[in-house]
Formats: sequence, C-alpha cells, structure tokens
Amino acid sequence: MVAVLVKLKWAYFKAGFRKNPWAWVGIIFGALYALGGLVGFSFVAVMLSGNPDAVFTFLVGAGAVISLLWWVVPLVVSGVDATLDPDRLVAYPIHTKDLQLGQFIGAFIGLPGIITLLLMLAMVLSLLHAPLAILGFLSAFVLACVTTIAVSRFITVVSLRLRSNRRSSQLMNTLAFLLLIAAGPLLGFASTGLVALWERAPWIVDAVSFTPLASFWGIPAHLVKGQWGGASLCLMLSVIYATVAWWLWHHHLVKTMRNVGAYAGNVATKSVKTGDLGLLGKFPATPRGAIAARTVLTILKDPRASFMVVMIPAFYIIFAMMNSAIYVNGESGGTNFFLVVFLPAMAGYLFAYLVSYDNSAFSMHVLAPLRGIDDRIGRATGVLVVMFPIIVLGTLLMAFVSGEYASLPIMMGLSVMMLLNGIGLGAYMDMVITLPTPPPGTSPWKTQRNPDGFSKGIARAGYMLVLLASSIPGLVFWGVQEFTSNSLWGWVGAVACLVIGCASIMLGLRAGAHRYDAKAAETLQRVTRAA
Repeated sequence: MVAVLVKLKWAYFKAGFRKNPWAWVGIIFGALYALGGLVGFSFVAVMLSGNPDAVFTFLVGAGAVISLLWWVVPLVVSGVDATLDPDRLVAYPIHTKDLQLGQFIGAFIGLPGIITLLLMLAMVLSLLHAPLAILGFLSAFVLACVTTIAVSRFITVVSLRLRSNRRSSQLMNTLAFLLLIAAGPLLGFASTGLVALWERAPWIVDAVSFTPLASFWGIPAHLVKGQWGGASLCLMLSVIYATVAWWLWHHHLVKTMRNVGAYAGNVATKSVKTGDLGLLGKFPATPRGAIAARTVLTILKDPRASFMVVMIPAFYIIFAMMNSAIYVNGESGGTNFFLVVFLPAMAGYLFAYLVSYDNSAFSMHVLAPLRGIDDRIGRATGVLVVMFPIIVLGTLLMAFVSGEYASLPIMMGLSVMMLLNGIGLGAYMDMVITLPTPPPGTSPWKTQRNPDGFSKGIARAGYMLVLLASSIPGLVFWGVQEFTSNSLWGWVGAVACLVIGCASIMLGLRAGAHRYDAKAAETLQRVTRAA
C-alpha cells in the first residue's frame, strides 16, 4: 500500500507537466536556480573542510535553517498539496501506518524535497578531512529526514485545525505575511549588532546543536572536534526527538482519520433582525451598490484578497519608519518610488483578480443579466472604498515622518493617479485573461494549476510595465519641482495626475464594460475551467 501511495504522489507530480510546456520551462528554470545554489553550497562545504570550528558551525547552522524552513512553511501554506491528505483517502482501506509512511516518502517527491535531500547530502563534503565523522553523518542523515518531515507533517495537521476557523486562519496568514515583508527591514536595522552576534556565534551554535533543530547534525559536528561525549548526547537526543515527533504525527493522523471533515470549517450562523442587510444596507439599492458592497466584503473577509488590506499599510509603516531614520541622518530615503507608484498601482490592480475570486459565482452576474457598466463601476467603487483611504493616509504618513511637506501635493496626486490607473487597467484586463487564483476555501498560498499559467504570467508582467510606465508624467513634474525648488510645479503636477487618473479609470471602465457585454459568457467559461 505504501508503494501505491508513493506512485500516486509521483503520478500527480508528473501530471502537472503533461501537455504543458510552460510547466517544463518553469521547472527547468527552478532546477537551474537550485543547481546554482547547490554548487555554491557544496563549494562552501569543501572550502570549510579541515577547519573543525568552521565545519561545526556550518553543519549545525545549515541544518537548523533547513529544519526551520520545513517547519515554518506549513504554517503559511498548509493545504497547498493535498494529494495524500486523509480527507481524500478515507474512502479506501488504508491503515494509518501505511498512510504515514506514504506521506513521509512522498514528502521528498517534488523540487523542494529533492533539493532538501541534495543539500543534506552535500553537507558531507565538509567532512572530507574527518573520515570517522562520515559514519556519524550517515546516522545524522537518517534522523534528520525522519525528524524534519515528522515535525513538518505534525505542524501541517495542527495548522489545518487552526485554519478551520476563518478568523484564526486569517490571523495566521497575516502574522506570517507581516513577518515575511518585515524581514528585510528588520535585518537592516539589526545589521549594527551583527558584529556582537558573530562574536557569540560559537556559543549559539553549540546550544542549537542539542535542540530538535539540529541535534542530528550535532553528531558529526561534535565528532569533527573530537567531542565524543557531545556526539553521544546528540545521538541520544536525536533518537528521542525523532521518536516523539513520529508518535505525535501518528497520534494526530489517527484522530484526523477518525474525524475526516471535522476540520473543514463550520458555517457560522447568527440571528439577525428583519430587514437588517448589513453592509448591503449601507450602499444604494441598485445593482452597482450591491456589487460594491459585495466587493468590499470580498476584500475585507476573503483571505485571498485581505492580504492587500494588511500588506499595503504594513509597507507604508515599515518604509516610512526607514525613511524617517534616514531623514534624521540628513540623507534621501530612496523608497518614494515604491510607496508612491508601485504600492498604489498594486492596490488598484486588485480589480483584475475580482472575477477570479468570484469563481463560479460569477455566473450570477452573467445570468442576471447584468450590464457591463454596472459590473465595472460596482467593483471599482468597492475597491475605492477600501483602498482610497489607505493610500491617502499612507501618503500623508510618509510625508509626515520624512519631512517632505513641499512634495506632498505631487506625492498625493501621483499616488491617487496610480490607484485609479490600476483600477482602470484591471477593469479591462480581467475581461481579457482570467488570472489563476486559489479556489474559495483553500489555502490563499495554493497555486492553481492551469495550462497557460506561464504565458499569463508574461502577459501580466506586460500589463504591469504599462501600468508603471503611466507614472512617468507625474514623476516628470516631481523631478522638475525638485530641480527648480519651486513647489508650484508640484501643484500643477498633482492636478495633471488627477486628470490623467480620472481619464484612465473612465476609459478602463468603459472598455471593460464593452468587453464584458461582448465576452461575459466566455469569461465565465474560463473562470469555471480554472475552478
């Protein structure tokens, strides 16, 4: 049965490349990047061999990073690959032990698993001058595979239960995403303490070698330094960690098999007053008003779209703080283009995903029947209701903390223009191509399979270049103001930006409405195929 499960995972992996040349292009490029990283990793391992202290730090440090990646990623992307999940296999007579072993072996099928195995094997190159430590490496390799995968799958099972509640799922995604986008700035701020951290690195690495993160790699690492006692202790701890991790995974897998579907999420019900329409009652009782209200609800409550509501303010706060710190030192911040051009453009570009987020529910618009102009204006209104205040407040915050009060008019005009340009472009673009998005109720990080994903990516990049190029008029006015030190150019540029933005959104909405009226049925077919 284990062999059958492994074959199933392998067949699923191969199916993604069948009659799909773009998938081959993607996997080839990914493999080339991975090969380059592997070559560099192997070169470092060879260069460090012969230096016991450096080898110790390399083995434990690299092993800990690999473990962290396998253990943290499931918190963000659990549910991305559900090939061997119990929900799909409960109808078949599969023993839990067989399923567990099948999931363990199946974890190494795919580019991430193969890269992990190759990186682990490459670590042995650092032991070329210590043949005895290679024997310890063999046991470390086995224990590392068991512990890393067991803990990863255990975290996946637990996180799936947490994700059964929409609010806890959104909270987990939000925290993970905030940590992700804040990683770069936080590392930049922490760079001043790297010297002190490097001085304590040996002590930190030595402590990590006895933790579940890297105790298995501590076996050959201690042997390289001739520390037999440390190696024996790491071996004993690694066996304990692996046993406990495997048992926890098995225990929760048994509970999941017995309660299949219990963690799929429950539809919350509550009593409402007669006539209480909630947010729908706040908008005009027209097709445009209803669509605007539903768009607002989608952006605020759909995990796939609510990332933008978190991401944009987070970027404003993080980069505004960085600009403030740089401004205090009397230098230029250098992040204005990202905050004034790219971020508002992405906020408006969210429009292009709304039909894909609707999924098969888009049929309601087609069957109503609904006029294209009503659909376009309703969605645009919903995006503006949410994103316009965020963009305005974010621009004010950036100008306030950086002291660029003279540039505030052109910054505000440029930001609003890019928001309107993004909405106008998205209003037409989503009627031309259907962007792949995760299905409703799945992980927002799940990549939806589609036969022309790579070509859509190229088209999407082309649209983004056009969108970013539309910022040139505003940037020219801003540059003239900075060159002449005359704030009048900023005010003129702000007015020009608003005129261009209004023209862009009107043109985009009309063009999108015209194509909607002509191609709505075809769009529904594309959305349904992608579902």
